[in-house]
Amino acid sequence: MNLPHNIDFNYIFSHCDQSKFEIPHYYDKQNWELGETYRMRVSNIYDPSKFWIVVKEQELDVFQRFLADFYNKYSSRYKMSLNSISENMYCTAFTENAFYRGLIVSIPHSLTLDKKVIVFLFDFGYTCMVNLEDIYYLSEKFYEVPRFAVRASLSDLQPHSEHVWNYEVVKRFDELVSKKVLICVVECTDPSRRIVFIKVGSVKDELSDVVDIGITLISEKLARSTSSKKSTTKIKNNSRYIPTTNYPHLFPSFEAIEGGIVPSSVYISEMLRQCVARDVLFKPYFAYKGTSEK
Repeated sequence: MNLPHNIDFNYIFSHCDQSKFEIPHYYDKQNWELGETYRMRVSNIYDPSKFWIVVKEQELDVFQRFLADFYNKYSSRYKMSLNSISENMYCTAFTENAFYRGLIVSIPHSLTLDKKVIVFLFDFGYTCMVNLEDIYYLSEKFYEVPRFAVRASLSDLQPHSEHVWNYEVVKRFDELVSKKVLICVVECTDPSRRIVFIKVGSVKDELSDVVDIGITLISEKLARSTSSKKSTTKIKNNSRYIPTTNYPHLFPSFEAIEGGIVPSSVYISEMLRQCVARDVLFKPYFAYKGTSEK
């Protein structure tokens, strides 16, 4: 494909109304049947209640190769200038030695000094900081391909003896699903927020039995069933902080994570280890027992 050299792409993209463009979500393209089994891979994890999956694995791999080939050839023509960048703007970001489609979700006030923006890489469900010099306009040809990553949550599962998922559980969950052949069964869906609630299983090969990830976490006393009437496990009540919501492990929301509003679960666990107050880290969801907050 040969592009004319006399086109000013910077001018064209900075003057077009991007609100007229909307990249569809794969969630809306898939007919999610309850009880149906899908092959999948986990693309990013916040915790067992909030992670992102990709069902169309091969299509994503092919798409990423095409995206890389295109921008390796024409990236200089799609370079985004400082004065044209804005929040909620689609882009192509170069990070970790690869090109990704993304949405600019936050621009620091000190952009002229830091020259970094927060981008949500929606094909993988990953939010990161990207240098301004590595941000490009997204070619219109890539708007028709749906966002590959789908919001997912392990169904009927909650922390074993705490209000929120801790680092050890997140780490173990990552070990169980990373680089594994996975299948999932859809238990429930939330169309308004585009979330699938699933049971996840891993298999070593076609002849192996399916290992239920949720049951594994329960057997290792890292999680417990939300609906089981037999569960007698009580939440540890020796904390100075009490939750202000019924299900604090479901927070923060996918929207907050994707918008770069909250830090990673690993960072939060480290802050808790360093004795940072829980109601400081989770201000909307926890209150100090000595206060009158509800």
